[in-house]
This record gives sequence, C-alpha cells and structure tokens, in this order.
Amino acid sequence: MNTSWNRQQLLQEYKIHCSQLPLAEYDSDESHSLAHAFLFEREIDISTLGDDERQALLNDMESICDSCWANALPEHTPNEQADVLPPFVEHSTDPLGLPVRYRALHKIGEGGLGQIWRVLDTRLNRQVAIKTPRDEFSGHPRLWNRFFREAELTSQLQHPGIPPTYDAGRRSNGVPFFSMKLIEGETLANLLKNPAADHNRHQWLSRFASLVQTIAFAHDQGVIHRDLKPHNVMVSRFGELQVMDWGLARILHSGSLHKPEPMNETSTGSLENEQPQLLSGENLTSAGDVLGTPHYMSPEQARGISDKVGFTSDVFSLGAMLFEILAGRRLYEGLADHELIAQVALGPAGSLSQIEALDCDPTLKDLVRRCLSVNPADRPSNASEVAIVLSGYFEERDQRLRRAEAEQVKAHLRIEEERKRRKIAMGLVAVLLAGIAGTVWGLARASSEWQRAEQNALASAKNAQTASANAEIANEKAQLAERVVKNFYTRIGQEKLFDTPGLQPLRQELLDEALKFYVQATRESPDDIPLRLAHGELLLSSAMATFARGETTPALNLMQQGTEKLNSVLESAAPEMPSPARTGWTLADEARFYLGRARSFEGTARLRLGNPLTCIELYKESEALYQRLVKVYPNDIPLQRNLGEVYSAWGFLVTGSPNPENALPLLNQALALRQTIVNTEGSNEYDRHDLARTYWDIGYCQRLMSANAVGEDWEQLLEKTIDNYMLAIDTLNQLVEEYPGSMIFQTTQGEVYNTLAVAYSHRNDRGVMSSEERAENNRLAIEAHKKSLEVHLRLVAQNPGIERMEFNLSRTYMNYGVELKAAGQYAEAMDAYLKSVAIRREIVSRRPREVAFASGLANSLSNVGLLQLDHLEDAASAMQYLSEAEGIYQGLLEQTPGDRKLKMSLAAIYLNQGIVHRKQQEWDSSATCIESALETTAGESDQMLTIAKHAAQLASSAQLSEAESAPRLLQRGLEILGQLVEEGHIAIVDLDHPDFDCLKDSPEFKACREKLTASVSSP
Repeated sequence: MNTSWNRQQLLQEYKIHCSQLPLAEYDSDESHSLAHAFLFEREIDISTLGDDERQALLNDMESICDSCWANALPEHTPNEQADVLPPFVEHSTDPLGLPVRYRALHKIGEGGLGQIWRVLDTRLNRQVAIKTPRDEFSGHPRLWNRFFREAELTSQLQHPGIPPTYDAGRRSNGVPFFSMKLIEGETLANLLKNPAADHNRHQWLSRFASLVQTIAFAHDQGVIHRDLKPHNVMVSRFGELQVMDWGLARILHSGSLHKPEPMNETSTGSLENEQPQLLSGENLTSAGDVLGTPHYMSPEQARGISDKVGFTSDVFSLGAMLFEILAGRRLYEGLADHELIAQVALGPAGSLSQIEALDCDPTLKDLVRRCLSVNPADRPSNASEVAIVLSGYFEERDQRLRRAEAEQVKAHLRIEEERKRRKIAMGLVAVLLAGIAGTVWGLARASSEWQRAEQNALASAKNAQTASANAEIANEKAQLAERVVKNFYTRIGQEKLFDTPGLQPLRQELLDEALKFYVQATRESPDDIPLRLAHGELLLSSAMATFARGETTPALNLMQQGTEKLNSVLESAAPEMPSPARTGWTLADEARFYLGRARSFEGTARLRLGNPLTCIELYKESEALYQRLVKVYPNDIPLQRNLGEVYSAWGFLVTGSPNPENALPLLNQALALRQTIVNTEGSNEYDRHDLARTYWDIGYCQRLMSANAVGEDWEQLLEKTIDNYMLAIDTLNQLVEEYPGSMIFQTTQGEVYNTLAVAYSHRNDRGVMSSEERAENNRLAIEAHKKSLEVHLRLVAQNPGIERMEFNLSRTYMNYGVELKAAGQYAEAMDAYLKSVAIRREIVSRRPREVAFASGLANSLSNVGLLQLDHLEDAASAMQYLSEAEGIYQGLLEQTPGDRKLKMSLAAIYLNQGIVHRKQQEWDSSATCIESALETTAGESDQMLTIAKHAAQLASSAQLSEAESAPRLLQRGLEILGQLVEEGHIAIVDLDHPDFDCLKDSPEFKACREKLTASVSSP
C-alpha cells in the first residue's frame, strides 16, 4: 500500500482524472464508487487517517466528481427546455411552490441531488411523495432535463414491487419535480436487525423471493438497479415489498420500455446513450455522507469497471442479501473501513466459507456461492435465473412438508388400527364414534384453535406410539389423536380451502384415509346413525375435493354414495333424535342439511358436463330442502349461507341462457340473504366475499341484459352494471387490505377489475358519441385493466407455478391489449398480446392436454395475428400466428370432436386466414378458407351469416381487382346466401348489409329477397 501521499496533490490528480472521464461514465450518485476505485487503483491507504479526516477527504472527492459531472452537461437554450419540460401551471404558496393541487406537509429526507417531501394531493385526496432537486441545485437548469429522464424510467417500470410515478412538472421557480407512491413501512434492513428476525428466516426467504421477482421484471425490461441492499427495500404494513431508490438504474437494452429521446439535436452521443437515473426515495443519505453501502456491492462496481457492470452485478447484490438472511449478519461483517473497501474490490471468497456452517438447504448454499462469484460469468445471468432456483427450492420444500404431514396423519391411523387389532378399546368404540359427529362439524372454530389442536394431536400421537406397551395410556392417547385427526380431515375438506395451492393432493389423500376408517367403523357399528351421518358428510367432502381437481365423473360417484348414506339416516333416525353436532337440531334435519348441499353440488358438477336443465332441477330440490329447514331454524347462519349459495349458482346458470333477465330474481334473493348474514353476529370475512361476488354476478347479468336492449334501457343497464361492479370492488378492496395474504380475495378482486374494464369499453358501443367521451371510456377501461394486472402480477409472483393464476394473468393481458388496440395504441397492444402468448405457452408446455389452456393460447395467437394484419401490415407474421392457432384448435377437436365452441373458434381462424389471403389478392386460397369454415361449422346459423358476408367481401374485392375468379366467387357467395334463406337463418334486414352490395343486381339475390318477403307477409 502507498502510505506516503499528499492530500492536495491527491485531490488535484483526482480532479484531472474526473475531468477526463467520458460523460457517459459520470454518475452523480455513484461518485463514491469512483473515489474508492481511484484509491484502490493507486494503492493509497487512508486507514491511518482519523475517522473525521478520512470522511472529509472522501466528501471532497465526491464534490469534485459532482462538479465535473455538472459542468460536463451541454447547455440548453430556453426553447429547447420548453420542448422538454411540462408547461407552467398555477402554483400554490407552499414552501416548495408546487402546483395548486399539491400541498407540501414536511420533508422526509435528502439524497445526493434530490430531496423528498410528504405531500397531499388535494385533487385525489391522498398523500404522495414528491422528489425535486435539492435547493443548492435549483440554479442548475442543465440538470433538470436529466431529472425528468429519471422519472420517465420509473414511470415505465410498472410492477407491484416498484413504486409507481404519478406525475411530473415544475415548481413556481421552474425547478422540476415528480410525484410517486408514498410507501409507509420499515426498511428490510431495520426488520432484519430485529432479534425476532432470526426466528423468521423462512418468512424472509419468501419475501426475498418476491424481491427477486421484482428485479427479474426489471431485468426483463433491460434495466439494472445497481444499488440493491436491504436499506433500499421497503416492507409495507401488510408485508408487501417495494424496491426503492432507482437513482443508479441504467438501461442495458430497451426491452419493452420506451427509450428516452435525446434532449436535442446538438446533444453528444454519450449523453444520448446515458440512461436515466432516479433520485433516491427511501434510505436517503444526508449531505456530506458517503452514498451507498459496500457490503452489497459487486467487485466490478467497487473497481469502477463500468463496462463489466450488468445484470450479474444485481445478482451479486441479491446474493449478498440472501447471505445476510441465512447467516443473520452482513457480508464482510467486522472489517474496518479500509479493509472493507479493499475486500469488496477483491470479492467475498473468504467470507463464503462461513455459509457452509449454516443450517440451511444445500440448494440455498449453492445459490449463494454462485451469486457471490467474483467472476460475473460464474453467476446466474440475471434475476430470472435466481427466481427459478428459488421456485424449485420452495416447491421441493412444500412437497417435503406435505409428505411429512401425510405420514404423521397416517401414523395416527396406524395407531388406531393397532389399538383395534389388540381389542384394547373394543368397549369404547361405540361411545367414541358417537362423539365423532360432534367433532366432524366443528367447522366454525378460528384457525388458531385448529392449529393448536393439530399440534396437540401430533404430540399425542407420538406419545401414544412410544407408550404402546402400556395399554391404558395408549388407548387414552389414541382417542385424542383420532378426534383431532377427524377435525383435521373435516377442516381441509372445507370449500373455502379448495383454492389453496398444493393442498388438493394432500387433502384427497387424507380424505381417502378417513373414508377407509369410516368403512371399517360402520362395519363394526352398522346401527350407529351418527356415524353413518358422518360417513355421508365425509363422502360429500371427498366428492367436492375430487371435483376441484377437475375429475367430474368420480366426484359424482362419491356424491351418489354420500347421498345414499344421508338418505339412510332419514329412513332410520327417529324424528326426535338430537344432533350431537348442532345444538337444537335433530339428526334427521342434519341429514337434510347435507342432502341440500349434495343436490346443489351435483347441479354445479353436472353443469360442467353440459346438462343445464338437469342442473336447474337439482337446484330446485336443494332449495326445497333448505327452505323446509329455514322454517324451523330461521336464524341459522350456516343454513342461510348454503341457501344463498344455491340461489347464486342457480342465478349464474340462468344468466348464461337466452333470457338472462330471469336470473335477476334468483341473484337478488342471494343478495338479500348475504346482506343479512354480513350484518349478523357470527359472520366472517368469507361472507363479505360472497356478498361481493353477488354484486359482481348481478352486474354481469345486467351487462348481458344490455345486449338485448336499446336506447335508454341499454344505457341504464350498462351503468347499473358498472355500479354493481364498483360495489363489489369496494368490498374486495377492504378485504384485501385487511387480509393481504388471501389468494381468494385477491383473485376475485383482479377478475372484477377485469370485467369492470370490459364494461367501460362497452360504453363506446353507444351510437353517436364525441371523441372526448370515447377517449374517456378508453382511459377508464385501461386504468381498470392496469389495476387487474397489478393484482394478478402480485398473485403470480407470490404463488409461482399455479396455472390458474397464471392463466388469469394471461387473460388480463389479452383484454388489456384489446383495449389498447381500441385506443389506437397498437405497439402497446402488441406488447400486451405477446405477454399473454408467452404466459400461455408456458402453461400449455406443462399441461398440453388441458382444453381451456390450449384454446386460450390459440385465442391469444389469433389476436396477435389480426393486429399484425390490420395495423402493422405484416401479412406473413399474421399468417404464421393464425396457422399456429389453427393447428392447436385442430388438435383439440381430435380430443373432443363434438365441442361446438372449438368448432366456432376454428371457423373464425379460417375466416381470418381468408382475410390475409384476400389482402394479398390470393383469391383461390381465400375461397378455400371460406369453404373450410363452412365445413367446420356444419350449418350453425350464427356462423353462416358471418361466412356469407366474408364470401361477399371476397367476391367484391375480386371484382374490383378484375380477377378471373371473380364470377365464380360471386356465384359461391350467392349459393351460401341462398342456403341461409332456405334454412331460415337470415332476415330481410340482413340483406341490406353493405357487404352484400356486390350481389344485389343478380337474379339470385333478388329471388332471395322475394322469398323472404313472401315468408314474412304469409300467415
């Protein structure tokens, strides 16, 4: 180390060094890195200085760097500034001189160039964070345009884990500002310092995975953060992570981001390539402090090798954070400042040996080693690779936990069987089984009580096994284990847990084990009516679990067995025999309660098999059973819940009929019941969720009703639709705020936002509208789609690998693309379409035979093809996407040849391919596509008219182009039209459609009109 050096000479050399750097290498918030790199390269040891003296030297070096950077920026004329900055608006008189909509409350902190204020946005009545240059930089207009470029980057990184930028403008003195989401919470650094954090490493790993997903998104957009550390990660009150301080962010490639335009034609090439940097929003460093924390910095950053800084630099920082979570201490902990700087530049090879002593999974150890490799090429290439490793770790861990839980429960059952074989408890069996019914339906207990009971069960089971030599103790412990296992079976069979990811296989295995127990128990005690009732209810729970896995026929078989057991209870039980589970109820009424559920469930299951009339009869039977019970038990909440579910399912079924208005009375009955329940003591959060779903269903029904309405009726129904959707959203937003970890609530929230967007879009179906009205409806629809996307992105990030959630996200992207296309934002629409395609390709690669997933992919491909053709004028790409969609539909029809919906979709693909050929003047190929559509639809009336229009359009285009095949195509169009008239699939008004203008002079067309006129005028 060089210990003989002169301070003034050092600073002078550093000034020369900074002044010679290319402009693109300047970075005001990275001036500390340049200083450390300068000292490291010259082997200058500053450790001999006192703390204050050493700090003062580093501060002076930072100031030199910042000064060189500011002076290097090109000058701008006032006109050039006016082209870049937003116009002046009226300003308030607050300390910052912000526009009147903002009122500054107090300063939060300061960074290298910026300051952050808590501000009230009076227009939207919400608090936001405002970023603006520090006062000492307010007189440097050359910095301002760069500041807006920083805001632009953050505004384009739209992800739930990145605080969104709301607005940008200028203060009264012309100084720029931008507003962003105000994050309330703690930094990850502060939370990790808490002693309790050592006991919550699994929780922090889960949160770390969420952080990695956020950085993976940024990397996908071509952006690197360059300053990742726990101080720059905020954890909100609800546990959500927000990655802050994108001030050092740099774009490596454009991805789907809009790359900032150069400031003006005279800007240097370096400045044009210089990427936006956002001022720090959290963990702000006060003036004079060294910016950044070396503990998380990659060696290439510490050495100042800018061309080596890339995605793998962020990966190194992620590895350092993972090390801290696993080890409970930071990397390089305990080193002095001068040692730390040198060690960071050399890399953490010495520290990595400490990871081997940790009690953690080998997968995590290997991930830390790879991320913290000194050579960037040895690290995962980006955050997405890190996310894949973590996803595999969590999946394997969950599988181990499920297997262990299943083995523990099976051990309980083996204890019981051993007890029975030794006939230790033969005299106790009847009493024990009579009490089982009381535990089977103890479903209203809080989750904490269940957890305590299960923990007691595990301890009891182990004690029973080890003390099996003592018959009396083994018998007592086995009784306790059996009771709690029974409760556990029932709890995991509840409908509200059907959507819990990964639980279905374990739940089914446990239910199967329980059914074996009941079969044996009922053989031993065939006259035990409560036991028979419990057996029937468990069969019904097993049927529901089987149905939730998509196995409809086996589910119906289990349901039938359960129904037989429940009916046998009605035939055998004395009318006055009390229920052991429900106070004041008789055993027969208990059986009727579950029979009502069985009828309702069978209706839902048979709907999946395509038999709606049978479903309605089953819903009527269920309603009759429940109404009989309501007369006896009018205030019973579970009974009202089940009756509300019957009306809801029945109403939703009728909503899809040709007369959706018939569903409203049923849905209103469900609404009345659920409104009563939520205002009754004993209701829970799921009752509020059911109420929100009912508002949603009513809104959806009204939207379908509007399709058959005109004029004011149409407008009123559509506005009622939106009103009901908003009622649903208000309730769901409250639930998600109170229960941020609930997947069910968030999933419904995302879906309602999606349908709300569709309703806003339908407003534009109204006849005469101003361009302003249409633009406003587009804006509202796009905003609703964005909210839906935010929810679904968060769900997928928190629950990777769940196909249903991924598919919901892909559908939201598709609908978002449709709205963007309607708004004329074709590039953005294509981006949304392609994201939908990418997600659906991934799902189909895992579930290739799932019809819904595969047909969804084909639909996305079709939309991409049409956008390529209609607005991007790329016929070759359009045909490529449409042909791929055609192949998918054909493959699905080989699996399910009679599926009408698939046939209609394939016919639409053929017609769209015909349009591509027609635009290319490939007349015969276009005609072949129309014939293929005809053959596929096989005379479906609702498609025949569309096909006839396509045939007429083809004939018209061929005539205009004077094609030789025009007469033949014209004749074929007339033949299709004649077939429609002959079969009664067309009305006179249809003949007036402009598409048929090219046919109107032909004798055949006139004959069609005469025939239709005669049929209308005849009796």
